[in-house]
Amino acid sequence: MLLLDTFEPVEIEMLCQQSVEVIRTPLNQSGYADYMWSEWDNINTQVERKQCGELLSDMDGCEMQLRRYYQNGARLYLLVEGVMEPTPFGVACYVKSEGKPYYRVQHSFGTHKHPQTGLFAKYQGWRWSLDKIGVGVIETSSYEATARALVSFYQNSQKAEHRTLRRYIKPHVTIPSLNSHVETLMGIKGAELGEARAVALIDRFETVWGVLNAPPEEIAETEVSGRRLGLTIAQKIRTAIGR
Repeated sequence: MLLLDTFEPVEIEMLCQQSVEVIRTPLNQSGYADYMWSEWDNINTQVERKQCGELLSDMDGCEMQLRRYYQNGARLYLLVEGVMEPTPFGVACYVKSEGKPYYRVQHSFGTHKHPQTGLFAKYQGWRWSLDKIGVGVIETSSYEATARALVSFYQNSQKAEHRTLRRYIKPHVTIPSLNSHVETLMGIKGAELGEARAVALIDRFETVWGVLNAPPEEIAETEVSGRRLGLTIAQKIRTAIGR
């Protein structure tokens, strides 16, 4: 049977039910991704679904989710729903218009005044890195395509014989858990703190409280890979917490 999380769209559930048995259960609360099933070899497979606009707006947050799911021992895939296209200023994300034979812009990242020209390349590089550690990335154009893909994955995973490239499977690597203070800093919306920056700040100020109460000049002097964070990042941190 195919398990799906309580908060996943009912449209996907109804489409999947036409082909396979589907059960809703609080997967996320139990430490698993949005969809899960058991393969023919009794190893669980899980799929985390993200709309492309949701993913591009918070890639660090998505990576933290994947980190938690990756460590539960089940095979992990990321499914990115929607169509993304690089633009002169950033990225445009499209979704299929309901009842219409065309797509509309759902999110647009980057403007003439505030370009995000490196965002598409950042996503592709991040996707490449996920593949290197065995987390596959699947892209679908709509929730209908997502449902068809999930059914296909589930049905094919029940077959014992696989001839595609002799079913080469990447080894599961061990990812060390992050310091809770580092995770908290990375989760501050608008602060733009990736893992390297958050680790450097906690190494220097020891706690989240220490970082948030440090003078911006001291935050700016913190070095990450030999470079200072700078006052711009220091101010973004203070702005993100309402100072």
